[in-house]
Amino acid sequence: MQKSNEIRINYMNPVLIGIIMLLLGMTFSITQFKVVMNMGQIVESVNMSEHLWHWLMSLFTVFGIFLAIPSGTLVQKFGSKNILLFSAIVLIIGTIIGAFATDGTTLLVSRAIEGIGYAFMIVAAPAMVATYTNPSKVGISMGIFVCWVAVGQIVAFNLTPVLLNAMQGNWQNIWFFYAFAILIFTIIVKLFVNAPVPAVSIEKPDSVDEKKPSLLDVLKNKHLIFAAIAYCGFNSLVLGLLTYMTSVAQGAGMNETQAAFASSIPMIGCLISSPIFGKISLRAGCKKPYIFGLAFSGIGYILAFSSSIPMIYVGVIVFGLLGLGVPGMAFSSVPDLVKNPKLVGMGTGIIVTFQALGMFLGSTFFPSFVSFGGSDFMGAVFYATPIALISILCILMAKFR
Repeated sequence: MQKSNEIRINYMNPVLIGIIMLLLGMTFSITQFKVVMNMGQIVESVNMSEHLWHWLMSLFTVFGIFLAIPSGTLVQKFGSKNILLFSAIVLIIGTIIGAFATDGTTLLVSRAIEGIGYAFMIVAAPAMVATYTNPSKVGISMGIFVCWVAVGQIVAFNLTPVLLNAMQGNWQNIWFFYAFAILIFTIIVKLFVNAPVPAVSIEKPDSVDEKKPSLLDVLKNKHLIFAAIAYCGFNSLVLGLLTYMTSVAQGAGMNETQAAFASSIPMIGCLISSPIFGKISLRAGCKKPYIFGLAFSGIGYILAFSSSIPMIYVGVIVFGLLGLGVPGMAFSSVPDLVKNPKLVGMGTGIIVTFQALGMFLGSTFFPSFVSFGGSDFMGAVFYATPIALISILCILMAKFR
């Protein structure tokens, strides 16, 4: 017999919500990476100075540093789905403005607006997956969902050149095409992703006076902060690799097509590793797979910046298959770290703040380590080794399953 104080909740199918949220997230990732494969043509068409080029990537992620925590607060107040839909609208607006850009300033403004939408999405979407899925099956839905970066990068790197050729070099039309794709998948989420509801309605006694969760509760959680620092380090490796991999591969002797494929390999590996890590976490917990992934992301990063083409392939394969299971572990561990379902949104906001910081650092400061080390390979050694070790130490200090 079911106890009177238990409430059975009808959650969404973990595979279904994982796939739908993956598809919407994919369009955000495409928006982020769409500038990489034709950056030279874009900056030339808008007369952008060379020293501003990197801001086309960095500006997209920098807003996450400042908006992730406020986003978590908004998720708690208005609900993760409402904030997610809002983020998609902002992304569409930014993309359309970019399509009309005729100068570098307007293009950077459009990237900033896209970045604001991205900052809201990377908090709302994982919080939505974590709370719309049965807690015992979050590893499954999250393992599918976190492939959104991988799928988007693969599509952006391989579809964008094809579209550019089909549209006779008019990159602005590509922006319109991607804006329409965002709209389609936003409508799908609106219609088919629904919040879990209790199978029976049970009113709480009037005497129950629950303490309202606050941001301070999250900020004082040292275990969450340790996990967030580790994820910051991991993301600095991811964006460093994705931003500079193509040019390094070409420098090693690959042609443009080969370099694009090599840059896509880590994300192809992610499609395999993320669901597997998610499945493993159901029994083993998130901590051990998290540490395993961090270690091999550092090893893969170093090998990927070798001057040897075979070693580059080994590096990107290791990074993808053994390292890119980390994101699923990072977001799946949030409910266990915060210990309160009402704090999942703000806890995710903390994780995402450090994620965005890591992305900004990875896409901005890695060249300084290359200059210090005298080569891409030695720069990667000096950069990835301490980051991986510090990240692993933080996970060891954080208490979660």
